Amino acid sequence: STLFPYTTLFRSTYTPERTRVAERAIAWEVVAQNSGITMDAGLDFRVDVLFVSKSNRRKDIDNLIKLVLDALNGVVYEDDSQVVEIHAVMARGSAEEPRTDIIIWGR
Repeated sequence: STLFPYTTLFRSTYTPERTRVAERAIAWEVVAQNSGITMDAGLDFRVDVLFVSKSNRRKDIDNLIKLVLDALNGVVYEDDSQVVEIHAVMARGSAEEPRTDIIIWGR
């Protein structure tokens, strides 16, 4: 058989170590602040996120959201396909301490 350009026989997703470390940190913090958290494959979820940064540097908010959603896989929900609504805000140049606030709503 002939392989066409750009055809792959094996696909895998590469996640950089720095991203995996950040995902684990987010997951641990969510679990630490929500004792008794249980996954529910039958629920849909809404996720609200506030990213606070002292820097005025522009950051790609969709990548930050993906980091949060991926971190919650296997912790809050089985798969981030259960997230049906997202509300995210980036507060740049804030006098507040940098942080990420996450509110998760099951419905």
